[in-house]
Amino acid sequence: MPGFASDDPRAQVRAFEGVVGAATATYRPHDPESKRPVYTAIPISSNYAAFQGVVSIVMALIARRRDGCRAAH
Repeated sequence: MPGFASDDPRAQVRAFEGVVGAATATYRPHDPESKRPVYTAIPISSNYAAFQGVVSIVMALIARRRDGCRAAH
């Protein structure tokens, strides 16, 4: 799954937990003086991406069943 939209300047950037977390401001500097981000023990960005992927697949399957359309090969 891509981490960014195809028209986003970061479209070619590999999206993994740290990149997506930084892009969504999940990891912010805890102390403004240090500028070092504070990380969470829970991979929030990865879990959310997985959830969105599953929802997208289910929506596509529902639409295919409802409309009777098949993807072009």
